[in-house]
Amino acid sequence: MTLAPCAIVFGYGGFGEAGLAAVERAGCRVARVFTHADAPDEDCWWRSMAARAAAVGVPVELDADLRAAAVQARIAAAAPAFLFSFFYRQLIPNAVLGLATRGAYNFHSSLLPRFRGRAPLNWQLVHGADAAGLTLHRMAIGADAGGIVAQQRVPIGPDDDAKALFDRLLDRLHPFLDDALAALRDGRAVETAQAHADATAFPGRRPGDGRIRWELPARRIHDLVR
Repeated sequence: MTLAPCAIVFGYGGFGEAGLAAVERAGCRVARVFTHADAPDEDCWWRSMAARAAAVGVPVELDADLRAAAVQARIAAAAPAFLFSFFYRQLIPNAVLGLATRGAYNFHSSLLPRFRGRAPLNWQLVHGADAAGLTLHRMAIGADAGGIVAQQRVPIGPDDDAKALFDRLLDRLHPFLDDALAALRDGRAVETAQAHADATAFPGRRPGDGRIRWELPARRIHDLVR
């Protein structure tokens, strides 16, 4: 009997919960989950990754310092084949990425190399993009810059708001990850380098980014409100 590959899963929110479920469906043994504590002033309407992990007896670490030697030692002790990240809010240090014998992979909700960085779902709406994406890529030096192992285009309607796009992406995430993770597990995944010359990148959104500039064209204002 072949031993199921071990995985460490990082993530948060609805995409984190869905990603963890997909890793389980792929037949991986999840040794540990790293996620974030819910902010007390945030309306957490999404499904909890931490609750799902706890329900099946997987150890959970909240807001861990991934640079700490003790944390890295716990990850190394699990001897993970894979590391997976689904909307984890911190960059994972290279020292941690190197602990995965078969690779470390991140999910990103744009058609990379476009819209690298934080809050891609929101920035795509702000800039009037006609499509978002489901992208699974290898984690490397540089945020969202590693080779792509699976990608799928997801259309954005002209009046879609952030919740509508979130729901559409999440609905398509399950079959997308089932195929992509099975290919990684079985050694069938093909990695394609990103066209770095075509990359665009955006920072995390700040309160001031939501200020309406009334001198802009109506379409730009409409896209910001979305």
